[in-house]
Amino acid sequence: MGTRTGHKLLGAILVERGACSVQDVERALAEQARGGGHVGEILQAMGRVDRQQVLTALGVQAGLELADIERTPPQPAVLKRLDAATCHLFRVVPLREEVGKLVVALADLLNVSIL
Repeated sequence: MGTRTGHKLLGAILVERGACSVQDVERALAEQARGGGHVGEILQAMGRVDRQQVLTALGVQAGLELADIERTPPQPAVLKRLDAATCHLFRVVPLREEVGKLVVALADLLNVSIL
């Protein structure tokens, strides 16, 4: 398993993190070649990984941190920085401000392009 455009492939990250085996990823890739789909979803359907493992790996792949807003809730002052309609439209939650920049949590890591 290699890299694509300078970042690690999802399967490689899952293997490195001990979530599944190389053989599991190879089976998922074969299934993907036959019927399409996302490797992470295929591995979940195979019962080899769970949703949280895939989300964590996607975050690692994208260079994003995983936010658990139940454990670390948003700072009250930043919640006012985005209105509810914008948050709903883009499926984001403002978390905190760092060095003058608003840090948001994304509901869908595959939608990182909105940043």
